[in-house]
Amino acid sequence: MDLERLSTDQLETELLRFERLRRQAAAVMVALVGEADRRQVPLADGCRDTAEWVSAKLDVGKDQARQLSELSVRLDDLPGLAERLASGEIGPERAHAISRVATPDTEQDWVRRLSGYDLAGVERQVARHRRVTRRRERRNHEESFVSIQPSLDEGWWRIRGGVGGLAGRVISKTLREKADQLPRDAGALHHRQALALEQLCTGDEEPSKVSLTAFLDLDLADQTSGEAGGEVEFGPRVGPDTLQELLCEGTVQIVGLQNGRPVVTSNRTTKIPPAIRDYVAWRDGACRAPGCTSRHRLQPHHIVPRSHGGSHDPDNLITLCWYHHHIVVHRRGYRIEQDQHGTIRFVTPTDSRDPPP
Repeated sequence: MDLERLSTDQLETELLRFERLRRQAAAVMVALVGEADRRQVPLADGCRDTAEWVSAKLDVGKDQARQLSELSVRLDDLPGLAERLASGEIGPERAHAISRVATPDTEQDWVRRLSGYDLAGVERQVARHRRVTRRRERRNHEESFVSIQPSLDEGWWRIRGGVGGLAGRVISKTLREKADQLPRDAGALHHRQALALEQLCTGDEEPSKVSLTAFLDLDLADQTSGEAGGEVEFGPRVGPDTLQELLCEGTVQIVGLQNGRPVVTSNRTTKIPPAIRDYVAWRDGACRAPGCTSRHRLQPHHIVPRSHGGSHDPDNLITLCWYHHHIVVHRRGYRIEQDQHGTIRFVTPTDSRDPPP
């Protein structure tokens, strides 16, 4: 088919033609899956259920396999729905949704009632008519989980899980509200929600004096500008930005290594003294970032970093909110410049070079 020679109308016509063929093919596949199930082929092949067998045989995802498996059972009692699928009038997704609520007496009514909705609308309408049993609610509660899996070097963490309807709504609403409090230039919504989750877990309490110990291979760190050689005890490897962030908060003790042996240890009392912290907060009154009105977890930040010899002197400290402190400065690498009047501005990081191949 010469696609470039097709007009827009012809292109749409071809798409609809192949979609009808897809639907008709799905009807045949549903019938074949049903026959395989009646012959107990999945059981003979050692599968736990028909959906697992379909997923393996057809190399499709679990959702699609479950859809075919469930339709192969339900359409036996819904001949009208099966006929519409076989003719290509409706697709397997719509047929599957309707089959969850329809009976032989109501299937035609359901098809007509939902004909004006797209698939998302169909799912919403069907969900309103499905019963939520005590058994289902309790199963959702028992099966709720959160799994946090680190990569081998713990440099990246994958989070997945599932919760019941109410819990999901509460979690989603809370993360969305927290994410909306962050500036739009923080990134897309899904990224801002990840930051919001970190905020919630961090809380508003001040960090303890020393909560981590980081080991730094001094020779390796010197050769790579701190991009290699840093590792947290029983934890991930860390780079210069992370070390600088931890030093700024006074939550880490650095142990310098040479030839695998400790040769220098940072002072454990690196946290900003409470009186200095309180004075800086009183002096600044709020986040000093230009135009920022946030009062979420206001924190002192070292203008000259601790890793570069910066002290706890109030002249070297400035109050920033959580976002400007952790995200703009420590995660994005912006540095702060002050003019003679004390007005600050964020300067684009100069070390944003690509890592070596």
